[in-house]
Amino acid sequence: MNEPDPTASKTEIPNPATPERLDTASVPDEPFPCPNCGQMLGPSVRICAACHESVDISKINVTTSVADQPLTQFTPAASASVEPARFSWRIFVVVLVVWLLAAYAGQRFLNPLHEQFFLAGIVCATSIWVFYDARARNVPHPFRWSIACILFWIVFFPWYLARRKTPAAPCPVMDQGARRLLWWLIPILVFLLLFSMIVALLHGLKK
Repeated sequence: MNEPDPTASKTEIPNPATPERLDTASVPDEPFPCPNCGQMLGPSVRICAACHESVDISKINVTTSVADQPLTQFTPAASASVEPARFSWRIFVVVLVVWLLAAYAGQRFLNPLHEQFFLAGIVCATSIWVFYDARARNVPHPFRWSIACILFWIVFFPWYLARRKTPAAPCPVMDQGARRLLWWLIPILVFLLLFSMIVALLHGLKK
């Protein structure tokens, strides 16, 4: 029985783990996630900019590309979970106190005509500010907010101050169209008109 020759040449088995033996097909040619931290890297990157670790090409999952990754789709349920912008009574009380102080100062230091111009200037200036601030903060319907503040400042201006904190939150009064806004404004304006007529009538009776 012939024994194997110990001097015979042995076939070297390549080690697939060594970088020299890596198949060129495993080298990525498109963006890939870092095998250490998951940060997306370019095809030529070999040191991750996020975790500063060397990229082991043998651990890269080249079968999953950016185009193959699932996209997060917007669902109505996600937006439904956001609470609507609510009217803040605390801000309303603060604005009302400031308004009464301004009216008292105008009555004390100005004549009646200048007092009316002073208060009307406050309403117009803040309503214009509402329009530009809503546009800057991407609050929906900035024009409607501005008009509502001009027509009924004492309600809609403090409401906007509360609403601007959460620009993405829905506001049913404004979001459901101008008709819904009119349903709010018309009864309020009628009430104010009747109240002004009653006050003027009582003031005339006192004279």
